[in-house]
Formats: sequence, C-alpha cells, structure tokens
Amino acid sequence: MVNDNENLVAKSKSYSWHFGKLPRIQAEQLLNNEYSGTFLIRESEHFPGDLTLSIRDEIKIQHYRIKYDGINKTYTIDDETFFSNLNLLVQHYESDADGLCCRLEKSLNNKHDTIVSMKIGKTVSPVVSVSPEVSSTIYYNELQIGKLVGSGEFAEVYEGTYRKSRVAVKMLKEPNSATSFLHEADIMSKLKHRNLVELLGIVRKSDNIIYLVTEFMAKGSLLHYLTTRGRTVISQSDLVDFVM
Repeated sequence: MVNDNENLVAKSKSYSWHFGKLPRIQAEQLLNNEYSGTFLIRESEHFPGDLTLSIRDEIKIQHYRIKYDGINKTYTIDDETFFSNLNLLVQHYESDADGLCCRLEKSLNNKHDTIVSMKIGKTVSPVVSVSPEVSSTIYYNELQIGKLVGSGEFAEVYEGTYRKSRVAVKMLKEPNSATSFLHEADIMSKLKHRNLVELLGIVRKSDNIIYLVTEFMAKGSLLHYLTTRGRTVISQSDLVDFVM
C-alpha cells in the first residue's frame, strides 16, 4: 500500500525542479555557473523525508532545509509559512524571497540537467588554499569546544572558549564542501560592522577538519530571532536598526 507521503513525493518528482537523491556536491556543480536565483530541489541527505532547496545567489550556493510535517501534510522552510504541496512553496518564493537569500528566478530542468550531473562522476575532496585575507590562524590547542548549539546540512556549530572568551565554533561536516566553507570565511573577514558576527580565525587540523571561530551570539541567529517572534512583534524601527 502506498502512503500519502509517497504519493506527495511521486507527484513532486514530476516537476522539472525536483532532482531526487542528488548529492550536495553535484547540486553545487550544477548550479555553480548559473545566475542568481537559479534553483533546484533535492532529497535531504541528513533528514530522511525532508528536502533541500539549493539556490545560486550572487556570491555562492545556499541550501535551505524544507521540513515535511507528516501529520498536517505540509511543507515549510521557516516554521512560519506552511504549504500543502511543494509547487505552492516554489510559487511563493518565486514571487517573494521572504527570508531566502534571493527570489527564485529559474529552475534547473531535471530532464536535461541531470544528464550533466551523470557526467560528473565520482567527486574528490578539493585541494583548498586559504585566501590571504583569511590569514588569522587559531591553533587547535588554544580552543576548548563545548556543547552543540546548532546543526545544518553544511556544518555544526558548537559553543567554545578561546583565550578565556566565549566563542562559536563552526565545524565543516563534508570535506567536499571545504571550498564553499572557506569562501564564506573569506567574505566574513572582509565585512566589518557592529551588526555582523566577527570572524576571529580559522582552525585547520591535520586530519583536514576545518573550524571557523566567531564571536558567540547568545540569542542565536537573526533568522531564528525573526522567525520565532513574527512580524507582529518586531517593529519597523527594529528592522531598520538591524541593518544600520
């Protein structure tokens, strides 16, 4: 007997933007040379039953978890807006970015672009060099790593201590994503603002594990702060203050 979730998955796979069990590294290779707003949806590698929305923005490729609620049979990205099917979710973010890095502009076509992905073949861990701008190296023995405070498909974030200061330690999960991880560090090192998290340095262990060490934000990410309070609680002046 086929259950409702299997029916929904089968229906969603009929859309050109659904790439099924496409690994993250291949999704990034497919989107790498596309323009901002190009996207695809694939099955989550770490959360069975959920999906991942992969989008190319002006700087890099972003990945968003699409959570499926089997009881209410709905999909959501931000735990605030819910959709009865994936097509409605896509249509919503095509008309409004609504918290994503950009609005969905163009989907890759699984009937054409999957052929490209099949030619990619086996992937290898890239040789990554750190940009001169990201030159602040932190030695692992200077760092004390504590409890896990957050996790995504890309990395895990731990609370830690560095030189008697409370810090956040972001640890890369997948070696194949090291290039994107260090690209993020490169961007963070160039951006200095009182409302932006400061990158303190990078730890590179001998087993090729990479950590980004940043200042610790006790109240969590801005996205979490906004989505757990809603538009009725946060005033327009608050929003202006966030970006000034």
